[in-house]
Amino acid sequence: MGISRAYVSPYKTNNQGLPEPDVIHSNLEELAGKAEKAKKKGLEVFPFFVTINHPEGNYELPPRYRRQRNPDGSERSAFICFRDKTRQEEMINFTKKAAQLGFERILFDDDLRDAFCYCDEHLNGFKGFQGKSRNEISTILNNTLTTPEYERLRIEWYNYKNDGMEEYANKLRQGIHSINPECRIGICNSAKRCHDFSGRNPKKWLRLFSSDTAPAFVRLCGECYDDDLMHLAQSTGWHRSEQRRVGKEFRSRLSPSH
Repeated sequence: MGISRAYVSPYKTNNQGLPEPDVIHSNLEELAGKAEKAKKKGLEVFPFFVTINHPEGNYELPPRYRRQRNPDGSERSAFICFRDKTRQEEMINFTKKAAQLGFERILFDDDLRDAFCYCDEHLNGFKGFQGKSRNEISTILNNTLTTPEYERLRIEWYNYKNDGMEEYANKLRQGIHSINPECRIGICNSAKRCHDFSGRNPKKWLRLFSSDTAPAFVRLCGECYDDDLMHLAQSTGWHRSEQRRVGKEFRSRLSPSH
């Protein structure tokens, strides 16, 4: 049966690190040329973007990015803060470049989510945490809920992160569709444990990235980087649950009544 479609990150080698934006633009141009040659042999090639770290996840981040922080304030040195404006602007420009080069699909990795960052910018931007220590914030977010106030703050915190993700997603879509209204945008759907910490709603994101001329698409859940995770997904039925749920939402989105 073979492979008929591939999503490729704009890096020449696995050890290229996170280069300056002009290098990614050049790599995208080279990828577009290779995609044209691949099409003649029956293989469609589209760009695949990783948002908050390197595709291989093991390279030092350039100093132009703000790094994520743990609840105690310690640095997560391998991950860029999802709300870092420098990185967001770069990603918007990368995807616009891909649309300009004629790619008809663009896929985002499952790290397009606001999970696990508790940097000062995140905490200071949420009104509910003003005046609270990091220890108290960690208790609210990570411990068993003991008061209605803590439950309310946890829900509002995830809504706050969801609002930031929606704002970013809309900027990505607007940039891409301002150049090619028919370019389809896709997301890799994370395992449930990642949604629990981010506030991301896959159904909502399908709507955000969709238009009448370019319905969004999704790579279904798995995140099975090793056999243990694959066995867990299969034993719990989570992978089948995601296929049914996202498939139902996608069909609903395409129906004439919606």
